Amino acid sequence: MPWLGYFYKIYASDVFVFHDIVDFSKASYTKRCKIRRDKASSQTTWLSVPVRRHKAGLPISDILMVEKRDWILSHLHKIENTYSGARCFRDHYDWIRETMLRAQLETTLSGCNMLLIRELADKLSMRAKFYRSSEMQITGNGSELNLEIARSIGATTYLAGKGSENYQDDDAFVKAGIGTITHDIGAWLNKNPYDQGTGLFTGGLSIVDALMHIGVDGILSMFREFQQSMQ
Repeated sequence: MPWLGYFYKIYASDVFVFHDIVDFSKASYTKRCKIRRDKASSQTTWLSVPVRRHKAGLPISDILMVEKRDWILSHLHKIENTYSGARCFRDHYDWIRETMLRAQLETTLSGCNMLLIRELADKLSMRAKFYRSSEMQITGNGSELNLEIARSIGATTYLAGKGSENYQDDDAFVKAGIGTITHDIGAWLNKNPYDQGTGLFTGGLSIVDALMHIGVDGILSMFREFQQSMQ
């Protein structure tokens, strides 16, 4: 259940591709997200999906979750304990619980992630078409691979986060007739924070945090405001 920047990409796009053919990294956010540690603190805690042992260099699409599934109850307990006093908790907790319990029945980590992300996107009335890079006939690495994905779906514009500046070859996209847009919603949120119920704003949290505090309408209003600020 990624952070708001991930869902802004879905909100602003016609097509969203789950990039599940890249190598899995246990240090990445692929199997984990952050929420507040407790109601009044700005400290954070991880919600991590336990995965089975695997060889290095395995693509995300091949990573299996552990067969013992009691971890989901621990996650739900943390969410309830942290957000039970939040303004929109009663509106969304039961739905989150039901959706997470369905997601844990998936075999693969990517299957679990995609179910949660697509259900959250649907709850937010986002209408992007979803694809998986593992189902595409593409090759390459880094920026070249992203360009091939964009070409394969007939993209006219590629939307990337701020971190892409470290590796993305914008010139190659332009030569292919594909424009690029880079957004930095993280920096914008630091200047335009939503109410998290405490005096200190903590960025980079799972979208669950925003859903509990400002709800669907609040998230969409925030996305619209950010999008307008980029124009």
